[in-house]
Amino acid sequence: MNFKVLFFELFLLLLTKSPLYEAVICSGVTRTGNACCGSIGYSSATSVCCSGVVRTGNACCGSTGYSSSGKVCCSGVVRTGNACCGSTGYSSAGNVCCSGVLRTGNACCGSTGYSSATSVCCSGVVRTGNACCGSTGYSSAGNVCCSGVIRTGNACCGSTGYSSATSVCCSGVVRTGNACCGSTGYSSATHVCCGGVIQPGNACCGSTGYSSAGNVCCSGVIRTGNACCGSTGYSSATHACCGSVVKPGNACCGSTGYSSATHACCGGVVRVGSTCCGDTGYSSATHACCGGVVRVGNTCCGGTGYSSATHVCCGGVVQPGKVCCGSIGYSTATNICCSGVIGTGTACCGSKGYSSATSVCCNGVIRSGLSC
Repeated sequence: MNFKVLFFELFLLLLTKSPLYEAVICSGVTRTGNACCGSIGYSSATSVCCSGVVRTGNACCGSTGYSSSGKVCCSGVVRTGNACCGSTGYSSAGNVCCSGVLRTGNACCGSTGYSSATSVCCSGVVRTGNACCGSTGYSSAGNVCCSGVIRTGNACCGSTGYSSATSVCCSGVVRTGNACCGSTGYSSATHVCCGGVIQPGNACCGSTGYSSAGNVCCSGVIRTGNACCGSTGYSSATHACCGSVVKPGNACCGSTGYSSATHACCGGVVRVGSTCCGDTGYSSATHACCGGVVRVGNTCCGGTGYSSATHVCCGGVVQPGKVCCGSIGYSTATNICCSGVIGTGTACCGSKGYSSATSVCCNGVIRSGLSC
């Protein structure tokens, strides 16, 4: 075995892997670079292979190398620019190729170049403006093309131009306003079209206009209010329609009106309270309906009322406390239920309570300390 050959090949391998050296094998021979051009190595960062010859640049124009940054290949010749117009190179920033001729601008109108920022191509001729009206150019900011004629405005009414911000086209005639009532214009902010006649207001009651803010149309007559009770208007915030008659209140109990904020309809009779217990009204904030009878408290324990804030129902009997230990109530703030027996503390040791902050349960016996 030739150790010198092996050592040399290993040396070349390590050398080609080094970040300080690029090498490539071209036609069986190690060359400097990262690409091959025939049997020649070169760096693609600075050179290119054109027709088998290494050239400076990053692109080829026939057998010539060039940098595509600022140069272009036109008809086999390197030219300055980024685009070609026939065999001529040019910069597309500010120039355009129109029918094979280099022109100033960014758009073509036939063989003429122009800037689309200030001009427009109308019927093959460059005109000032951004829109065409036939063969004439104009600015669409403040003008409009109506039937082939340039008019002031942003909309057309036949051949007449007008501003839609202040006027409207009614039956082919420009009128002041934003809506039409037949052939007449009007402002819908203050008026309404009722039966073909312009009336003040925002709603119609038959052929009469009125303001719906505070008024209502009842059976063809304008009334004060926001709701109708037959032909009578009323405010639903303070009154109700009970049996076709307006009554004070916001709800009905038969033919009687009442306020649901303070009263309830119990058995067809208005009662004081927020809810019913049979035919009796009561406040659910302070009382409860237990077995059909109103009791003091907010919940029931059988037929007895009690406050769940201070008492609890244990085995059908009201007890002081928050929870039950069997049939006895107690407070969890100071006591604990251990095997059915109420004890003092926070933890159980068999049937006895103790404080886990100062004591520990060791084999069923409470000891002072925190560990056994």
